[in-house]
Amino acid sequence: MKEFVLALGYFDSIHIGHRFLLQKAKDFASEKGLSVFVATFNDGFLDRIGRQEKEIYLLHQRKMILQKLGITETLIFPASKEFLNRTKEEFCAYIITLKPYAVMVGSDYSFGRNAEGKVDFLRTALEKAGIRCFIVDLLEYKEKKVSSTSIRNLISEGFTEEANLLLGEPYFVCGTILRGRQDGTKMGIPTINLAMNLHKQYPKSGVYVTETEIEGKTYPSVTNVGNHPTFSDSNENVETHILEPVGDVYGKTAIVRFYKYIRPIETFDNADRLKKQIENDIQTTKEYFYDKIRCGRQQ
Repeated sequence: MKEFVLALGYFDSIHIGHRFLLQKAKDFASEKGLSVFVATFNDGFLDRIGRQEKEIYLLHQRKMILQKLGITETLIFPASKEFLNRTKEEFCAYIITLKPYAVMVGSDYSFGRNAEGKVDFLRTALEKAGIRCFIVDLLEYKEKKVSSTSIRNLISEGFTEEANLLLGEPYFVCGTILRGRQDGTKMGIPTINLAMNLHKQYPKSGVYVTETEIEGKTYPSVTNVGNHPTFSDSNENVETHILEPVGDVYGKTAIVRFYKYIRPIETFDNADRLKKQIENDIQTTKEYFYDKIRCGRQQ
């Protein structure tokens, strides 16, 4: 492995604070003619350390975001008992064996068994080994540090607009398009369906203004996250109606980006009343994107 700059963290949301750190790593690496490696963990890491939270982005989604940011190299730490039980000294020794030219880390980073290691200890150990260590200050929003925890809470409560501000881009889910019950098609409002991953943090159950990307093309859409009580269906998924014809897309990959919470899931007396409500949701979505386009033109 050639010399590289290592960005240390978990980066489960790659929020604006993470992006600030990653940009500093890229800038320094560019000056030295080096590449950047981003450290992270595989899916299920939070479970392994006994935390109840879900991951904002799964590993393959984090890699998608990093690639858009111009970073293609990742270092995946194992979420194994052996690795997580390493002492702070053992963790530092492991990082030294990787032989990075420099390490970039946030000031709140912790590591080792029971998160006993702090950044000052890391910097001292690395610099003794001749490895430069840069500690990056945290970004703040409303006088609090930008954190994955606060973003996770916003997403879980349906505050997607504020979450998107802190993420630096719209929150998204993605996956293979599955064939569902066809209830939407029977109503003349066809939908695509994505399964839910038990490790991922999803938005609060409800209906949202979204955009859906399929094969590089993006469409305005309306998305239901959760179950379907009108049809006595308790199974939860991400079900999306795309406002433009897309043809047969089953088996293809969709990326659904969330913009605004519209309403909670409701139980309707019949399919006709549900259809009327979905038509109102579609109109809300059209108005949202019309206003978004108009505001963009006025700037």
